[in-house]
Amino acid sequence: MLSRSFLFIYILFSSLISFAELTLPKQMDRTKMKSLLQVMGPATSSTLLSSPYPLGGWEGFEIGLSKHYLPISYLSELDPALSEQKDYDYPLITVGKGLFHNIDLFLSIIPIINIESLNYFNTQLRYQFWKSQNNVFHLSGLLFAGTSTINNHLNMQNYGFDVVGTVILDRVSIFLGLGRLLNTGRFIGGSNGVTESQNTETERLSLPHQLIGIEWPFGRFFLAAEVDRYIIPHYSVKLGYRH
Repeated sequence: MLSRSFLFIYILFSSLISFAELTLPKQMDRTKMKSLLQVMGPATSSTLLSSPYPLGGWEGFEIGLSKHYLPISYLSELDPALSEQKDYDYPLITVGKGLFHNIDLFLSIIPIINIESLNYFNTQLRYQFWKSQNNVFHLSGLLFAGTSTINNHLNMQNYGFDVVGTVILDRVSIFLGLGRLLNTGRFIGGSNGVTESQNTETERLSLPHQLIGIEWPFGRFFLAAEVDRYIIPHYSVKLGYRH
């Protein structure tokens, strides 16, 4: 258990700092802003990445570090000047707290010591409303809301829900879900902004959401990986601790 604790701490601190730069296209019209939001909005939305078991009431607690990958290499299609920009990844610290027997609350933020290209905050409420008698199958509902900012040029707010089914096997748990995302993006104008009109403009979208993931528990620790599908897939992994 001690070696696992050291491994968790090492991965935590080695993953917090990121020096990658995230640059948005300039002079975007409505079509380009909508195309950008269709990828960046979902990529900064909520993920499950956790054990299917509820935290077990007020005493339950979870903390974890996750890595999320933004497929932004496509931005060169919107602005050829960004052809050298590679896909971007960012870390999140998530803290979960049990509220009642089968209701949990989770908060996610980007670590303060990360670069300022991306700011992020998300909250998620999970409710397990059904499980089989043999405890193999679970059904849960998720409500989430969050906000993120990219270089102070794009402010995004997201809201949504998912219904997730989980199958608990001998050593792993597999979860699949369906839901919907509502996202609002505010593109900043002005001489240093990103809009073609130089006015601050707003775009909104509503997208279906599918997810699939897997969770491996080992003692009080767990590893989780997830693929979220909106228009294009987004990938994330997490190392967590439950008490």
